[in-house]
Amino acid sequence: MIATIMRILYFSRDYGSYTTTFIRNQVEYFAAKYECLYLCQNHFGERPRFVKVVPYRSRFIRRLLWRLGSAADFYDKEYSSAISAILEEFKPDIIHCHFVA
Repeated sequence: MIATIMRILYFSRDYGSYTTTFIRNQVEYFAAKYECLYLCQNHFGERPRFVKVVPYRSRFIRRLLWRLGSAADFYDKEYSSAISAILEEFKPDIIHCHFVA
């Protein structure tokens, strides 16, 4: 029987900011034992090998309308396709998300 290494995908809007310190500590710990990939839209400071940045284009007008209660559609086909391709390639056993609401 061939042993496989567990694959953990982390997903958060940011990596390396002061509010994500606990996530960074966790992924750095598990990256020493498992195959980890951290997807984010922005990163701050050093970027470890397991961090992959997938930018999300914020549309100012949609965001303003959403804040005013007039619109709530944030779907982005390009972003969705990029994330889907990464998921298909990495094939995670676990997906761990933070701060994505």
